[in-house]
Amino acid sequence: MCIRDSINAEYGDRRLLGMAATSPEPSMVALDWGTSSLRAYLLDGCGGVIAQTQAPHGIGKSEQHELVHHLEQATEEWDRTLPVMVCGMAGSRNGLWEVPYAECPCDCAGLQAGVEIRVVGGRKVGIVPGIRCQNHGMMDVMRGEETQLLGLMASGQASSLMVMPGTHSKWVSATAGAIESFASYMTGETFELFSSDSIVSKLMDGPGKDVQTDASARQSFLRGVDLGLADRPRGLTHKVFSSRTQVLAGKLSADCVAPYLSGVLIGDEIQSGLADFHVPQGDKVVLVGADTLCARYTLAFERAGVETVSVGNTVVSGLFQIGAGIESWEVTADALEISPAAECRLASALAECPLVAILRGIRPNQIEPAAEALGGSGFRIIEVPLNSPDPYESIRLLAECTKGLKNTLIGAGTVLSVQEVDKVAESGGELIVSPNTDLAVIRRAVERGLVCIPGVCTPSEAFAALGAGATALKLFPAEAVPPSILKAMRAVLPKRTVVLAVGGINGAEDMVEYIEAGANGFGIGSAVFKPSMSLSEMAANATRLVEAGRSVGGWEGP
Repeated sequence: MCIRDSINAEYGDRRLLGMAATSPEPSMVALDWGTSSLRAYLLDGCGGVIAQTQAPHGIGKSEQHELVHHLEQATEEWDRTLPVMVCGMAGSRNGLWEVPYAECPCDCAGLQAGVEIRVVGGRKVGIVPGIRCQNHGMMDVMRGEETQLLGLMASGQASSLMVMPGTHSKWVSATAGAIESFASYMTGETFELFSSDSIVSKLMDGPGKDVQTDASARQSFLRGVDLGLADRPRGLTHKVFSSRTQVLAGKLSADCVAPYLSGVLIGDEIQSGLADFHVPQGDKVVLVGADTLCARYTLAFERAGVETVSVGNTVVSGLFQIGAGIESWEVTADALEISPAAECRLASALAECPLVAILRGIRPNQIEPAAEALGGSGFRIIEVPLNSPDPYESIRLLAECTKGLKNTLIGAGTVLSVQEVDKVAESGGELIVSPNTDLAVIRRAVERGLVCIPGVCTPSEAFAALGAGATALKLFPAEAVPPSILKAMRAVLPKRTVVLAVGGINGAEDMVEYIEAGANGFGIGSAVFKPSMSLSEMAANATRLVEAGRSVGGWEGP
């Protein structure tokens, strides 16, 4: 049975799903993007998972400019015309873009109304808004959990009170398919803080034994729970301090401090939660989260005389229900298309091969064989200098010929004006390389979302270029700027600055010292291409240079 057919009438009209009950074809991409990880799912017309990927590229572990690239990597094997529904921290101010919270009480229709849709790398991407509420005059928020709860309610496994153990545990009150109110408890994070850098941690012997399998650990955990649940003594920090005094009194071993502390904190959370949230007689609290953590909460709730039932992760079901109910995936008004950040596109191409092929003098009729020879040898970054014959047509053809190659970066060299930047972009180029530092050219390239590598040979030029938004720096002409100069510049440049040495680089012997001085790659001109070269000669040169680069640079290549 598909998700559509399992929805109880109390959770809303089945037409909200808006799709056939069975469909062998992919219908949607769903992303659960939290603080620590990114999980992507390819879904069929019933919400079933066809394929999935996972990566440690959580919002809290990534630079903001890397996020679009991470999304591209997670979904690159799937049809780009499919809509993408995203929940979690991707909608926070540190995420892809900030999406305002929906207000409690909130049901599926409320979340759908708050979804913001933009075009990201050619895909239509919608982000679930998250929700907020007021409890006793204090605001509380959640992002991601609301989608999981919606999936839970759609599956018919929900109750009037649901608890989601975790770094920030959520207690959620729900009725008739809507989230009425909730409260957050920093139980998991508090445990980490006390167990990593506090007077308690100094007496703690690691994470302790397993509460489920070790009797002494279980007993210590339950002692902590009882203390956390107790009305007296009062004060959480006072109770936590007993983790230390119990050891000093010889009543708690060092390898049981962690389970005891965990019990105190979970017990205190449950005492506070039960005081604010009502559990109807005969009803069970539904626990939603990781199995090991839910097992601890089950023990603690039993100590409080409350029955529980644990369920698995229902976020995919929630994402499907929200996404399938959106009738028209119209882009949010005034939203600009978001392209993979220039830094990430350059980094991906350099990771494949940190050599740039400079095709000065090439003609459009030479592009196809040149692209085949260079791509086959391993080159991924190719520029056509604008003082070549009919350069914009060559760029257009080159971009077309290399579409099938992963992580390619095609564009122009010798770009000297803002107008030329625009023409390169209109020709399908994504790379702007200049022999000089022209701030207007750099700023225009940044505005167009292009990778921009201006030429520099002094620290002043380098900092001016970076200040204007340059993606990387072209050390030019390299034969006039020896490795010792680059090394001195590296001492003051930002550590993440990418520097490519260009000019006079003909083989491994020219690369070694620049790599040791801090070069990230090289631009290769006449050593790889001259208009008079035969195809076989160009292919041989390209292969030789790539092999030379691998021998001194240590990269494996594509």
